[in-house]
Amino acid sequence: MKVDPLATLFMNEFSVVETCEDVESTVDSYILKLKELNDGPEPGLLEGIGLQGHFAKPNIPLMRAVLDKLATLQLPIWLTEVDISKKFDQLTQAIYLEEVLREGFSHPSVSGIILWTPFHESGCYQMCLTDGSFKNLPTGDVVDRLLREWQMKEIKGTSDDHGSFNFTGFLGEYKVTVTDGNMSTTATFSLDRSDETKHINIQMTFVESHAIAAWEDLRRVARDRRLGGPLLSRTRSPLGRTFAESHTIAAWEESFVYLHHPSFSLLFFVFGHLLYVSIIKSFQ
Repeated sequence: MKVDPLATLFMNEFSVVETCEDVESTVDSYILKLKELNDGPEPGLLEGIGLQGHFAKPNIPLMRAVLDKLATLQLPIWLTEVDISKKFDQLTQAIYLEEVLREGFSHPSVSGIILWTPFHESGCYQMCLTDGSFKNLPTGDVVDRLLREWQMKEIKGTSDDHGSFNFTGFLGEYKVTVTDGNMSTTATFSLDRSDETKHINIQMTFVESHAIAAWEDLRRVARDRRLGGPLLSRTRSPLGRTFAESHTIAAWEESFVYLHHPSFSLLFFVFGHLLYVSIIKSFQ
């Protein structure tokens, strides 16, 4: 704490998640020790739970049960030294490693995974990802494949009649681009850990060419009809399709149009992919 008072403090234990054969290192005794430290002279001292993860043949149901029980402490859990025993051949190591990584990644309370893959002149300690020439071993192929699988790729879709588009993604930062005709906007947002569905509202920018076209339509209607007072009308037509006939600027939802000859004011509201256009009469 004196060296780095901002350091996140973990307790790191062996033979808790790997096996139930060590009676001196059970999940229950680990929880008691964690509570003892956090209820001691410095309450809340520990901010994370470490599980080393030196596996022989993984017992996945046991691993899940241990993670579930530790999760009741409501602290982030890290698998800190994951490897598979060298008593197995390389292909078997890769199979078991994938089982462990998938189980850890899928658990909502696991915040991080660190692999224990040291390589030195005499070879691997237990498990390596590459050989001495840095060519992938089967375990390295597993890691590369899972990293590609767990990356969020580009998603394309069309919003529904209410302007909504739903997707499920990994936690992290996202960039989204919404396009409709000549209208386009880009926004960023983040998905963090939460039990609730996250709703993102994206405001689009009205393209100037549409505004100019709408303004010209208004001037033509005012000139042709010689309007002498305000007119209120509604429409559900696509933008510009029947404007000259209906004296409206159309949107995908109802718009209210107020016209006042000889001058007009335009007011545009854009929500999601829905364009709301209002023309406010001018008293100048």
